[in-house]
Amino acid sequence: MASISEVKSAIARANEQARQGDQGLNQASAKLDEAMSMLNKAAEGAGNELITQARAALGKAKASIAEARKAIAHSQDSAQRYAKQI
Repeated sequence: MASISEVKSAIARANEQARQGDQGLNQASAKLDEAMSMLNKAAEGAGNELITQARAALGKAKASIAEARKAIAHSQDSAQRYAKQI
């Protein structure tokens, strides 16, 4: 069985990995913003259904990233609270 200090250390490392993952998601979200901007410029004046679908898909991707980031934050918070309790 791991010691308390080993558990706390493992939690800290896990939270660091989660933080790095969150940073990656933040960068991905920014890239999707750029893609949406480029798509909007390319589609100016066009009312094509495929462009509408592309915009909707990017919007869903952004929403999924936002949900993932919330889940990461919740995980980190729970892990930190556990580490404080032990």
